[in-house]
Amino acid sequence: MNKVLLKTSGRTGSHLILDYFESIGFKCMFTATDETDKLYQYGLTELVLPLDKTIVQCHLKNMPKETKEWNLIYNKRHDLVCQTLSSIIARRTDVWHGVANIVPFTVSEKTVKKELVTHIAFNYYMDLVCNTVPWKSVHILEMEDFITNPNNLPRLLNLGNTYKDTWDHVKHKKAIKYIDAISNYEETVIMITDNISKVSKLAEAYGLVNFDMTFGEKYGI
Repeated sequence: MNKVLLKTSGRTGSHLILDYFESIGFKCMFTATDETDKLYQYGLTELVLPLDKTIVQCHLKNMPKETKEWNLIYNKRHDLVCQTLSSIIARRTDVWHGVANIVPFTVSEKTVKKELVTHIAFNYYMDLVCNTVPWKSVHILEMEDFITNPNNLPRLLNLGNTYKDTWDHVKHKKAIKYIDAISNYEETVIMITDNISKVSKLAEAYGLVNFDMTFGEKYGI
């Protein structure tokens, strides 16, 4: 691997993947906002900066112009309930890594639906991207596959080297417990569970539209 694009909708343990790549000498770059002064612009930056041995983490749907030159890692989370709880807390506190000092708050069903649609739409979009768009290589990593054993990362990526036996070196980035942040925690879990099937078709439609606007004409989808 040389140029790596790490795609995630957030709260999937992607910071752990970045930590691994940094440990083997990669430069880490980020795109998590659409503010033009902060956005890593693939086309422009590739002309200005050499991207050898670089990994770019991206929460957006933007793609490099020449995807065949990039190794894609799509990082997702099997447990959509926990992912949604985590993103609700992070968005409320604006603390994305580490424990936030907050007063417990109440989550509404509107907030639950918004977060679910965001994650499901992104996942549907990325499934199409992985299966249709040409890349140098594609790896799909679920958080649950490496969260208990860091050494699973090089194995899953076919990179052969060993890493670490625990995540103790990044435990300071561990987030606040859901039940300590959300005052109606049990009700919120039920709302998330009940709404997954209700919003899935709408979210997938958003994902398909995003894909069609970016790649549909090129790949005939």
